Amino acid sequence: MSKPSTVKNSAELQADKPLRQADIDAGKLVLRKRGEGRAAQPHEALKPFEEPERIEGVKLDALKQAACQGWVHVSVGRYTDVADDQLEDFVGQLGHRAARQAKTSS
Repeated sequence: MSKPSTVKNSAELQADKPLRQADIDAGKLVLRKRGEGRAAQPHEALKPFEEPERIEGVKLDALKQAACQGWVHVSVGRYTDVADDQLEDFVGQLGHRAARQAKTSS
């Protein structure tokens, strides 16, 4: 009886690895090159990877904007003095507010 082959071809090896950002970027570049001269639409298979990136970008922008506004407020004396034992709840409320803002701006 012959033993089944344990050698994998390159497609099988690639299927075992998760997609890296470099792989995704390379795929986007190929699609962009193919679409030059005509309206290029991103491949459907890339959309699940692009949406979380977009959402994270919106969240990061909102956080940066909030931090900048916060320092402006501190510099002119407009801030809330929070007791140590209330800090966790206060920061949690800020996080919820930022998440709502990110959802409405997307």
